[in-house]
Amino acid sequence: MKKDILNLIKERVVLIDGAKGTMLQQKGLPLGVIPEVWNLDRPHEVKALHRSYFDAGCDVGQTNTFGANLHYLQKHHLEDRLDMINRKAVQLVLSVCPPDKFVAGNLGPTGKFWDPDEKFNAEEIEGIFFEQAGILVDEGVDLITIETLSDLREAVAAVRGAKRAGRLPVFVCMTFQKTPRGFFTIMGNGVPDSIRVLGEAGADGVGANCTLGSSDMLLLASEFLTGTDLPALMEPNAGQPGLRNGQPVYDQSPEAFAEDIYRMVQSGVRMVGGCCGTTPEFIGAVARKLRN
Repeated sequence: MKKDILNLIKERVVLIDGAKGTMLQQKGLPLGVIPEVWNLDRPHEVKALHRSYFDAGCDVGQTNTFGANLHYLQKHHLEDRLDMINRKAVQLVLSVCPPDKFVAGNLGPTGKFWDPDEKFNAEEIEGIFFEQAGILVDEGVDLITIETLSDLREAVAAVRGAKRAGRLPVFVCMTFQKTPRGFFTIMGNGVPDSIRVLGEAGADGVGANCTLGSSDMLLLASEFLTGTDLPALMEPNAGQPGLRNGQPVYDQSPEAFAEDIYRMVQSGVRMVGGCCGTTPEFIGAVARKLRN
């Protein structure tokens, strides 16, 4: 029988999967086309990617729904496919998920705060997250992961929307930049405030993903571990990005990535995974390092 994810975190480190967008681009997804479209148009590619992460040793497979909220899909004229994209995403992961593994419904930012003509409306944004999370919960996910939030207000709205959608654990990651003054989001949110406010909003775990490679995120992890008793979740990029033949490439090896992840785990991080540029090889390297 599958354990509750919160109980499992108390027993051992939980390994989440890696990148979706950069991996699907390697499979032919054109730049500028959102990965979520392939849930419907090329589901075999998405399904194969989920299977490869489970085969590599991850405990949690995340749905290919990072940009499948109403506001983001409207920008791509895909709002009429919101329900189908999200439902199919869950079905694809469930179809290859081993009985003892987990499926996470994945939520990303709406992007509304980037628009100078948009005024921040917490109730509206919470409703957008509630709508998407509700579909994912209805299709049978085990938990919700919220990633790459730069605005603490939006992160709070995301947690509240996800919590309204169902009684599932909700884990939220902000994305931070390393500055001479420490780690801050591009909206100026620091680590201590983010931890406190997200915990008050009901998050079951807090952490960081994207922007930083594993060496910088190793430093960031220490701030999370000293700032909260909630489980810490860290998902670094595979180093720094560049371009090769028009495609994004990253400069870190799976072995170096796994070594930094292992050091995070030694310091007390309870959930780890990969963001941009990470592949099943990266997740496999982490799985082997943790087992050994």
